[in-house]
Amino acid sequence: MLTHGINFISHRAEGQQVKVIPWGKNALRVLSSMTPELPMRDWALLPQEKITPVITEDADSLTMQNGSILCVMDKFGKLTFKNRDGRILLREYGRNSKVLDVRDNSPMRLDPREFKPIRGGDWRVTVRFESAPDEHLSGMGQYQEETVNLKGCKLELAQRNTQA
Repeated sequence: MLTHGINFISHRAEGQQVKVIPWGKNALRVLSSMTPELPMRDWALLPQEKITPVITEDADSLTMQNGSILCVMDKFGKLTFKNRDGRILLREYGRNSKVLDVRDNSPMRLDPREFKPIRGGDWRVTVRFESAPDEHLSGMGQYQEETVNLKGCKLELAQRNTQA
């Protein structure tokens, strides 16, 4: 179910919820959880001035624009991020998923956001994104390997103090 307020857009289905809020100028913050209430802790984020984004609604989606970035949340909760010119920057990827259109007939189910419980009440989340064929991904703390272009690699985003 899609909902919105003055400064958020959200979707809730199948026990999962996702919420997008403005974060300073030209940025958005995405929160998602399988818990009844979203934890609204800022963790290591620096405080930002309060921004009122532009939110528009149509029959099948909600759109939030915050400065030069916008997020489209479709009726299944799938997120697409665009620049102010409408060029897609990032889009969640999934196939034959509960949160995607049932017309996708792929035999392999792949959710854009996959939550697995961890003992103690935490969750491990896998988030999948589509990318442009000519896009490259590099950096990531300089992994100790020969590959420079990390596109298509499975990467753990956790601080281990083992990278250069």
